Amino acid sequence: MAASRHPSRAAHEKRVLALYTGEGGWVPAERGVKLTPASASDLMERGFSMARVRDGWRGSRQVSLCQYLQVFTPAASDDLPLRRRSNP
Repeated sequence: MAASRHPSRAAHEKRVLALYTGEGGWVPAERGVKLTPASASDLMERGFSMARVRDGWRGSRQVSLCQYLQVFTPAASDDLPLRRRSNP
């Protein structure tokens, strides 16, 4: 069975190889940066929009930081209201 590419189902954080900005294009990432919700948020605040991450032994893939964060940040409408149990 093929491994899932869904970020929340990843066995471990992916290592970031390069980062993309519209102004400067692809730039190498600092050594040791892992793709986590906290690091993705920090990278977006610094002006990066995409990350190239290690995918398997020899492969890599490009990940949109915005879409990555949408998986981990629930929308306000996704929160279920708390219901009080009523006794008849």
